[in-house]
Amino acid sequence: MIIKNAKVFIDGEFRNTDVRFDEQTITEIGSNLTGDQIIDAGGNDLYAGIIDCHIHGGFLRSFQANVKKETWKDYGEPEEQARYICKKVVENGVTSIMPTLGDLTVEEYQEAIRLIRRIRKDVDGADPFMFHLEGTYQNPNHHSSFNHNHDTLPSREHTLAITDNDLSDVCLIGIAPELEGSMEWLKWLCSETRVHAEIGYTKASAQTVTQAADLGLDQTTHMFNGFEPMHHRIDGPDVGIMIDDRIKCQLTLDSYHVSPYWCRFLIKVKGLDKVYGLTDLSSHSGLPDGVYHFEGGRTIIAGDGFIKDEKGTIQSGNHTMNQIMYKARHNVGLTKEEVGSIYTENVAKCLDVTDRGKIEVGRRSDFVIMDDDYNVIRTIIRGKTVYEGEKA
Repeated sequence: MIIKNAKVFIDGEFRNTDVRFDEQTITEIGSNLTGDQIIDAGGNDLYAGIIDCHIHGGFLRSFQANVKKETWKDYGEPEEQARYICKKVVENGVTSIMPTLGDLTVEEYQEAIRLIRRIRKDVDGADPFMFHLEGTYQNPNHHSSFNHNHDTLPSREHTLAITDNDLSDVCLIGIAPELEGSMEWLKWLCSETRVHAEIGYTKASAQTVTQAADLGLDQTTHMFNGFEPMHHRIDGPDVGIMIDDRIKCQLTLDSYHVSPYWCRFLIKVKGLDKVYGLTDLSSHSGLPDGVYHFEGGRTIIAGDGFIKDEKGTIQSGNHTMNQIMYKARHNVGLTKEEVGSIYTENVAKCLDVTDRGKIEVGRRSDFVIMDDDYNVIRTIIRGKTVYEGEKA
């Protein structure tokens, strides 16, 4: 199969070239390729299939449906919900995901992780290939930390317990490095495993951030969200992160969670190659505008790209991956090349993912074709078209 007549995004720029692939990998990139079946991209943009490294759920489903009873009852058993999310996100150009879990008991973590490992073998849709354990070790006194039902200090024993002694498919684990035992935990995790430690929901000082980075911490969860507000007299975690070239930053570019000016400031300070995008979809994200009522009397309102409660308090964003890319371009003011880098190649680069996430010979044949406004025209996974939009 060959994709022709596309502006192909490779190494931070769009190129006029063809891409040949089979049902496993990309086999050739070059001009005027011949033979095989042809997909005509119609002059639109071709990106590597997008990796969403931070996604809790979406479309009234959750990867934690085992504990989210309000969604479990009405929208299927936990396995049904996980499969639904994987199938749905391909409409937004996502071909691989890292189910993001947090603030659970050991047993709840084990149940959720075992479920994903089970369905991964035959999932229809985006590949849930790695885990992101975001809320594992939060500072319970942080203003934006969530729930705190299971506050736990970091330890090797706990981390191994929640993952069934298998860290081979875990990509990210979150930590507030000021917690007791953090430095010992970081020394173990970063020297003996391939898991990335990420800082978030923290009240750490800049000095503590540096100490953590010395031990191998190299990521942040959604930068600025989950951190102390910046102040010019306080050496907080934000400034520690921004001056340390070893740390890469997730960034929400929907133009609300982080001001467009702060987004551009972070990119300028860190450098484009150290910033990467995410959706942070919650179980209530990705909904058509409207009012939704749940068991127990809870009501949420979807509108203007956000989910609010009855009092008007924002609960989460409501933008899908391609919608956030549009916001990054038109609201934040990034160039198309910057958006392409942050949402496609940088995710793989920052997280050491080498089998997908870039259009390169030998990587997985996962692609998304989009128009200039990031409407998805076609999504391809393992060489097979899994979604075609209205403009296909």
